[in-house]
Amino acid sequence: MQKPHWGKSLFEGLPLCQNNKNMTVTEDFSRVENTYQMEAEVCIIFTDFGKMQNVCNLLIEKLGTSVTINPPHFYHTPEAIDTLRRQVCVTAVGNTRRKAQEVCRLFGQALGKPLLIKEEETKEWGGHIDGHQSHSADSQTLQERIQNATAYASCRVFAVLSNPTHFHNKIVLFPEFFDFFFLLHSCKSIP
Repeated sequence: MQKPHWGKSLFEGLPLCQNNKNMTVTEDFSRVENTYQMEAEVCIIFTDFGKMQNVCNLLIEKLGTSVTINPPHFYHTPEAIDTLRRQVCVTAVGNTRRKAQEVCRLFGQALGKPLLIKEEETKEWGGHIDGHQSHSADSQTLQERIQNATAYASCRVFAVLSNPTHFHNKIVLFPEFFDFFFLLHSCKSIP
């Protein structure tokens, strides 16, 4: 039996889904009496929750009741978690510098170059990495899924900054503790 030619796939024209490495389509053709029936399973990896919602809405609008969209499965890639770690540390260092500038202004001093910046502690919690998610996720609401998939990180840095107006003086700052959260870097809709 020869498979009918339907022309261009419906999924090729979807906006925001142009990258084939983030989308897999499995099509199954069968013959039922005198007609052909096609079932397609589409799995798309999104990095933007809003884009995912737009594509889901477009599919429902165009295909109506013939399409079933399963709830999304949220997770973070190792690269996204690594980016989060860097962002948290850089932000903590920036906060430390701003705090030091405010202290210097109070005493009428200038802030010099950093003599020592040390990342003392980094903590991470929450979020799902590489698709590992609890089995009870099927019974959760979308908001609960988003909350459980949110990754959090905090970083404590220690900085010693110089005072350029006095050659041997140093300003020693207390450690700066910075909390940061990262919401939904990656989400995957699994049919």
